Amino acid sequence: MNFIMLPPEINSARIFAGAGVGPTLAAAAAWDALAADLASAAQSFAAITVGLVGEAWQGAAATAMAAAARPYASWLGTAAARAAVTAAQANAAAAVFEAAQAATAHPELVAANRNQLVSLVVSNLFGQNAPAIASTEAAYDQLWAQDVAAMAGYHSGASAVAAQLAPWQQALRTLQNRVAGATTALPPPGPAAAAALPGAAAVGFPVLHIGNIGFANLSVGNIGDYNLGSGNTGSFNLGSGNIGDASLGSGNAGDSNVGFGNFGSNNVGIGNNGNNNIGIGLNGDDLIGIGALNSGAGNLGFGNSGTNNIGFFNSGDNNIGFFNSGSGNFGFENAGDINTGFWNGRDTNTGFGNSGLSNFGFGNSGVNNVGAGNGGSSNVGLGNAGLLNTGSFNSGKFNTGDFNSGSMNTGYFNSSGHNTGLGNSGFTNTGFFNSGDLNTGMGSPEDQSVANSGFRNAGSGNSGFNNTGSFSSGFFNSTNSNSEFLNAGGTVNSGINNSGNTNAGIGNLGDDNFGLFNNGTFNTGAGNSSGGAVFPYTSGLFNSGNGSSGVFNAGDEQSGFFGTSGLVLTGTDGLAATTTSGLPALDLPAPNLGIGNAGVGNLGLGNIGDYNLGSGNTGDANFGSGNIGALNLGSGNHGDANLGFGNTGDNNIGLFNSGDNNVGFFNSGGANFGLANSGDTNTGLWNAGSTNTGFGNAGSADFGFGNAGDRNMGFGNAGAANMGAGNSGSYNTGSFNSGTLNTGDFNGGDHNTGWGNSGNTNTGGINSGDLNTGFGSSADQAVTNSGFGNNGSGNSGFNNTGDTNSGFHNANTSALFSGHSGLLNAGGSQSVGINNTGSFNTVLFNTGFRTAGIANSATNGLLTATSGVANSGNNSSGGFNANPDQSGFFN
Repeated sequence: MNFIMLPPEINSARIFAGAGVGPTLAAAAAWDALAADLASAAQSFAAITVGLVGEAWQGAAATAMAAAARPYASWLGTAAARAAVTAAQANAAAAVFEAAQAATAHPELVAANRNQLVSLVVSNLFGQNAPAIASTEAAYDQLWAQDVAAMAGYHSGASAVAAQLAPWQQALRTLQNRVAGATTALPPPGPAAAAALPGAAAVGFPVLHIGNIGFANLSVGNIGDYNLGSGNTGSFNLGSGNIGDASLGSGNAGDSNVGFGNFGSNNVGIGNNGNNNIGIGLNGDDLIGIGALNSGAGNLGFGNSGTNNIGFFNSGDNNIGFFNSGSGNFGFENAGDINTGFWNGRDTNTGFGNSGLSNFGFGNSGVNNVGAGNGGSSNVGLGNAGLLNTGSFNSGKFNTGDFNSGSMNTGYFNSSGHNTGLGNSGFTNTGFFNSGDLNTGMGSPEDQSVANSGFRNAGSGNSGFNNTGSFSSGFFNSTNSNSEFLNAGGTVNSGINNSGNTNAGIGNLGDDNFGLFNNGTFNTGAGNSSGGAVFPYTSGLFNSGNGSSGVFNAGDEQSGFFGTSGLVLTGTDGLAATTTSGLPALDLPAPNLGIGNAGVGNLGLGNIGDYNLGSGNTGDANFGSGNIGALNLGSGNHGDANLGFGNTGDNNIGLFNSGDNNVGFFNSGGANFGLANSGDTNTGLWNAGSTNTGFGNAGSADFGFGNAGDRNMGFGNAGAANMGAGNSGSYNTGSFNSGTLNTGDFNGGDHNTGWGNSGNTNTGGINSGDLNTGFGSSADQAVTNSGFGNNGSGNSGFNNTGDTNSGFHNANTSALFSGHSGLLNAGGSQSVGINNTGSFNTVLFNTGFRTAGIANSATNGLLTATSGVANSGNNSSGGFNANPDQSGFFN
């Protein structure tokens, strides 16, 4: 066996498993006792024979008896000596084993190293653990080398011990020759005695060669009939050393075996222990595969130490995949239970790198999150540290939007509660930068004596528009304590059109659902309909069972897809046996280990190509099963250099990606990081456009969710370059604007600062004329600007410099394009949001060109754009990417 191929999990576990040296030492003691008994028997036999011949029995018969007895006495002495040697060698073997075990890394040390690696990887959202990960992997390599050295020494020592053991058959044959030689001194025997002698002719058919007992045997030492070979005990065997009938091969103990060293019946292969097996080293009945490296029961694959696993090196039970230490998982390197994906540390996650429970996405350390990098619980989005938020980077609770540290807000950067808008530090405000309470507008430090802020709200404690009930923010919510849009029939919902209680996301019906269009209770993901009320909850897509992960699972506690984990929950004992009739000739080239491989260096079954480890691979250097291509790690991949399952394309990491260079699940585009993206270079979920950061965006370079236009931050924007929600126009800072370059909400005209203006360049509200400062004017004013402190022309708002700006303290320096909307934007033109420098930037602190997000410095061309956080690479999404055309983080 090549111990170099085996990781320390296998070498250490195997040498520390079992009874240790106790049985070997007991065998040594038994051989010592046998040696003493044989020596005593030899002495007694010789003394009795000498006594008879020398005293009571004289003559020719006595002489012949003495000649015949002498070899038996000699053989007894030889047997005693060899038994003593065997006892000594057994003691030596025990000493070699003890030395090897002492030199091998303890399994708990190996497990601690792997657990430390998982912990470092799942918390490595920003790359801060890279040195520690490298150190941990280096320590793991040292453990691997330590085990290989120990096992190599053990193999060398054990081989030396075994070489000292002379075969007992040699002594038996020596005895037979000595007896034959002794009998030549006797007179010719009679017919009856001749019939009893070994090698006599059988009646009607000769016994061929020597030492056979039976009928029609060809070769040496067969006991039975119609054997071709040597040392067979049974009939109709073709080969040597078989015990049983109708075996083809050698060393089989049982009937109808094809192969070598099988113990049982109807086996095809090598070293199987059981019945009706096809493969190598299988332990059980009705199994197919290679089980020589499995230490558990009912496994199909290599290196499994658990029970009923399909795959490689699983130490848990009922897993499908690789390196799973939990149970009921579909994927690889999951330490929890019932996960679908990889690197999940706890239970019922769908995705990868989740250290929390029941998450759908990647890198979530909380519970019931949909998205990525959420440290809180029950969130839908990215980087939320709070509870029940729909959006991104919220540290508060029940918010819809981004960067809210307060609770029950709809909007951005609100640090208190129940606000609809941007940057409010007071309570229940509708607007921007209010530090007082119940204000409708901008920048007010006062507390207003009203029940609600905003417009057309009924009830109390509401902000926003057309809410009924109490303590809601947003738009058209009909019950209490909701944020965002059209939530009904319950309380404490965030998102859009949820009906029930404590939901986050879009279109959920029921209670405690997180994601999109879930129907039932305690679901995380999209389209799930389970009704489980006991932790852990269901995550994934379209599952109807309780406590499940994955996609389209109808039963309870399922992982994977379409109930695939049910294949292993009942074990592999149900696999049908294959009869030996009509088997084709097996092509087993010398470099291959397995059955039906075509190529060189393969280990497994049915591989076509070179250096594959697994079954059914077509290509080279694959590790897994059913791969078509090269350098794949996983199963069912069609392409090259994929890591995962069911990928069609090249360089994918994850499950069922059909493009190239994707990280995640179900991506059909290229270079995506996330789930079910059909565009290219997206970071997030369900994006149909390109270079989006978020989920459900059909446009390009959007940062948020549900945007159909380009370079928007927020949700539901059909226009381009908006910061807010529901804008059908373009370059607006605010929500529900159908015009262009407005700062505020519900503006149908252009270049307005305020609310509900259908005219142009107004500062205030509900103006249908142009260039008005105030409210409700239908007249067109003969002035250059509206508002206060503006320097230039076509400006609305306060203290703007340049032309056609809306908002506050913006400075437009471009003569070719319109100005900015928002606050403190400087240089260039047509930036939207707060404190951007440059041109065509949306949201916050961007210094580049054509970016949407926060603190991006990418300098895109006219045909590319960047979304996300702190990206300096062009045409990228995600966060902290310095290279072009990247998705994800820290590339």
